[in-house]
Amino acid sequence: GQAGDQENRGGPGQHRCGLQNFLGPKSAHEFHRSGSDGLRRIVTRAVLIVGAVMSVFCVLMLLFGGVVLRTLYGEKYAGYGMVMGVLALGQLASAMTTPLTSGLLAMERSDVEFKSYLMALAVMLTVGIWLVKSYGALGVAYGLLAGAVACAAYGWIVLTRQLKTGPTTSSANAIADHGEL
Repeated sequence: GQAGDQENRGGPGQHRCGLQNFLGPKSAHEFHRSGSDGLRRIVTRAVLIVGAVMSVFCVLMLLFGGVVLRTLYGEKYAGYGMVMGVLALGQLASAMTTPLTSGLLAMERSDVEFKSYLMALAVMLTVGIWLVKSYGALGVAYGLLAGAVACAAYGWIVLTRQLKTGPTTSSANAIADHGEL
């Protein structure tokens, strides 16, 4: 399908999937070994690295996205540089959910990821539709950005609260230590 084609061409999903495959087990191990403090450290480190890399990408797209678009697709797309920049910011927001997902899965809170995607859908179906009607292609980009920010914000709020008030070790660790939950 289309998603598989994007993955085969080295699209952004492939890199995030690889990062998730690295961070997931590392987060679970750290949570099992060091509890919430260890998980907080690994998630924070991953956020800083992912944020730095994606910020460079965003700056490049904000500065040169229009040139790239015009070079690849011709003069018909001149003037859409801002759309490229806003789409890049949406990718930054989406990328920030990768460490979040690893942390939540380590804490056995996959429900939060599902709810955060529902939040993004709600934002896109309300604010996003209005933005598209008002601003056209730029509105699409802003709608996607708003949905990605809503998704990331909800997940980060829950993860932060969970790390402050949640268990200090995983339930797997509790089972191993006590034989029960």
